[in-house]
Amino acid sequence: MTRPDKGARIILDLVRAGADDVVYGAWLLAPDAEWRGEARIMLADGRVSFSGWQPGEPPAWMVALAQAFLRIEWRARRDPDPEPWPRRIHRWRETRD
Repeated sequence: MTRPDKGARIILDLVRAGADDVVYGAWLLAPDAEWRGEARIMLADGRVSFSGWQPGEPPAWMVALAQAFLRIEWRARRDPDPEPWPRRIHRWRETRD
């Protein structure tokens, strides 16, 4: 995957969808850096948490975007007969200050 020329590319790959939570591998790419970590969505309340960022903490605005994308997916699965969780979520966004 190539880094964006500007802004951020956010890639979330499904690791597992369990009864209590859903886990995605998170890959955040900027023009000059990238970070990998893990995202966990708690199904009971939609809380999203991140852990294991390497090589360190990514910019907060990129993490907030990844969190927002996962919350959208959580809300979409609140129906009695929800669609399966997407295997990959891939988005690009302009830089935020």
